[in-house]
Amino acid sequence: MNFDEQAFNARFQELLREHAGACDIAVVEAINEQVRKEFGIWTEPTLDRCSSSQLTAVLIRELAKLNDAPARWRLFREHWSGCDDTYGHRFEFLSVLPRLVGMTHGNDQDFFDALPSEFRVYRGCASDRVHGLSWTTDKATAVRFARGRRRSYKSGRTVVSTMINKTDVMTVFHARNEYEVLLDFTALGPVKKVHFRY
Repeated sequence: MNFDEQAFNARFQELLREHAGACDIAVVEAINEQVRKEFGIWTEPTLDRCSSSQLTAVLIRELAKLNDAPARWRLFREHWSGCDDTYGHRFEFLSVLPRLVGMTHGNDQDFFDALPSEFRVYRGCASDRVHGLSWTTDKATAVRFARGRRRSYKSGRTVVSTMINKTDVMTVFHARNEYEVLLDFTALGPVKKVHFRY
């Protein structure tokens, strides 16, 4: 972010002097917050101003504010693909998202409609993150995620597979050719490991 750091510091010092050089941390934090607002420096991440690692928590917060299910789904679909590391928030997503299937369109709806009533899904992930929201109908996509292009998996890497019912699908995403299926992981039956090469 480009801003005049010298002017920022001068304004901070000015307000600090007005409070007689207060050493109370609460006063200093309040002054800092005021100056940040004056200079247009955002302090709380928003959907438009956050990193991909912050987006998941911000999205959940914004979804929880909406009472209208179609509005929730539009917001979710717009931002989901930018979220990183959603595993720790999977129960929160389940609590704020109803089934989305009737609100998909285009290639996503075609992909969903073509799925049989029961089908196999795969998940490539860290070994301790098997029961997540995001799965795929494509084994090669799961293997790519298991190889962990974006992060190291300290607990090891795995690809797992299970059969699911179409009724357990929350939504699908076909746009990135990942054949992504978001599902209610609490309804999963037994999963089995799939052999793959690192």
